[in-house]
Amino acid sequence: MNKLELLAKSKNGILVYYKPLNSHTAVHFAETPQLKSLVEEAINKSILEGEYLQFDTDLGRIIGNTDEVENSKGDKIVYAKRKLRNTYTPFNKTKSPKPCSIIAMGLTRLSDNSYELLSAWIGSVNSPAYPGDDDETPESKPYWTSHSLVWGTQEIQSGTETSKCPW
Repeated sequence: MNKLELLAKSKNGILVYYKPLNSHTAVHFAETPQLKSLVEEAINKSILEGEYLQFDTDLGRIIGNTDEVENSKGDKIVYAKRKLRNTYTPFNKTKSPKPCSIIAMGLTRLSDNSYELLSAWIGSVNSPAYPGDDDETPESKPYWTSHSLVWGTQEIQSGTETSKCPW
């Protein structure tokens, strides 16, 4: 059983929990050590309302690097499945991460006074779901054909790397 752990309290008194094992949040916290304290800071400044929230917060200073980049002609693109994911993500082996002041989060309501943090990352929430995801939209394929994550910034599942677009 994957127990929830208290992470932070929002500006309007809502408690935010996360799964410290085998969750997207746990993977991102492990990959980006400063992310947990940045999420706590952003939640403390936020008013949380609604069933499912996906939002970003500009913390007003460089907090790390975003690994989402726009592809350019000639970039070397590969595809792989990230840890705990079932769909392929495009990765750019040519570009480097960029400094960023924005933290993004996805949360779902647990009760009237609590949420679970489903995922968090440095960067914005402007990108659609990946092609093949349950939340895929008509914008997913066009967007992720022209954008990717920087190779080497996230753990991938061994043996899933391919140079052929899987969608």
